[in-house]
Amino acid sequence: MDPTSVKFLLVSNTQTAATVSDAVSKLSLLIQAGLSGQGAVTTRVLGQDQINVLTIDDGTSPTPIVIEYGVVNRQFVISYNGAIDELVTDGGDSLAQNATYQAALAALPTEYNGQLYVDLSQIVPLVQQATAAASTSVEFQDASEKCAAYSTQAAAQETFDADPSTNWELDQDFDGQACEDYYTQGDVEAATPVAMSDQYNALTAFASVTYQRDNMLGVSAILLIAE
Repeated sequence: MDPTSVKFLLVSNTQTAATVSDAVSKLSLLIQAGLSGQGAVTTRVLGQDQINVLTIDDGTSPTPIVIEYGVVNRQFVISYNGAIDELVTDGGDSLAQNATYQAALAALPTEYNGQLYVDLSQIVPLVQQATAAASTSVEFQDASEKCAAYSTQAAAQETFDADPSTNWELDQDFDGQACEDYYTQGDVEAATPVAMSDQYNALTAFASVTYQRDNMLGVSAILLIAE
């Protein structure tokens, strides 16, 4: 939930690094002109290369937005929150040597022209934190005015169970219990939701590849779930 703790890095190989670097320099001039005083484009030396530093400060955010971009080691790079420094200093771990990545790709076609890989073991904890923060600030009451048509929660539940799609308003928090917040006499015990960590911790990774075969485009995907 803290944007200052998030890092972003895009790296792309270049066929002619000098051409890309020249284009980036010209782009920086256009960006500088378009900022209209709400930021600036400067440069800094990183290793043997010079990169551009775009700082955006419109006065509404507590901290300026800093995006770095340029050609580093003959690769075009866009970086947020200092991620580029980690690329240059240690290069990061090789995805090709990652056991989970190897397992996912081993189940997919070996010849492909596009690939997507998501490490869910890192994504899921971030979603859990965001969901927990949201649940502390927003509470959904299962108390539709349509509950008044039923004398008890049990009666509302019977109607809901008979046709959930038509009577979905009786279960506004989508936990399977109808009108539990409308009735205050304890007709039904509050549902105990399964903790998100228990539900999704087994999700390990998602991978997909696109390929062309017999003049047709195909997509194969796999979701890895730990035993």
